[in-house]
Amino acid sequence: MCVRQRLFWILILIVLGLYSSTAYTDDLLNDLQRHPTSQLTSTQMALLKGRMNDLHEHIAEHPALLQSSLWVGKRKPTFIPSISHFRHIENGFDRSEKGNRKIKRGSTYPSEEICNTETNWLQVNMTTDLYNKPVEVIQQEELGQYVFSFRCSTVHGPCRGISPLYESECTERLGWVYMYYRRQDSPDKRAQWGPVAVPNHCACKITPRFFPEL
Repeated sequence: MCVRQRLFWILILIVLGLYSSTAYTDDLLNDLQRHPTSQLTSTQMALLKGRMNDLHEHIAEHPALLQSSLWVGKRKPTFIPSISHFRHIENGFDRSEKGNRKIKRGSTYPSEEICNTETNWLQVNMTTDLYNKPVEVIQQEELGQYVFSFRCSTVHGPCRGISPLYESECTERLGWVYMYYRRQDSPDKRAQWGPVAVPNHCACKITPRFFPEL
């Protein structure tokens, strides 16, 4: 395992409370002192130790950890995010369309989605940031980034139950997830954390049909 991957796993263990940030700090300082080219002064040692001891709070309060729609790991997860925003799909996940139909009280007709929506963990590679600039999401073999996404089953297909007076189309709308990415137009291609666009929900777009005068 390379040094960068080892650091990532240590950070995860620190967040979970399974690894002491003080122990990690002492190990890091000892490693640095063993190399002649990286001898630190007492002031530098104190500064570095203070910053490293604050690492746990910095990671625990990081925005990326406050969103259940993002998963970082080696494999795609198989669970459903247990947050209120996703509760309306939990009971219907991986079930047939027929099983999702519910009859409203006082109605004799089953309800249906206007646009069928599929939910899945998606590994995003290329997307855009808040400024609509192209970005590359950082994906590694050991630590991939997965987003719980909502996509149209038949994108650009017609919506159900729409009056023939209108043209209809199922379209995918984007939302924002805090991810680790690299801007393509950045001179140094420096990686950073920030919100990027990901598939968020499927909506029906309708436009009136044109009827020429007879």
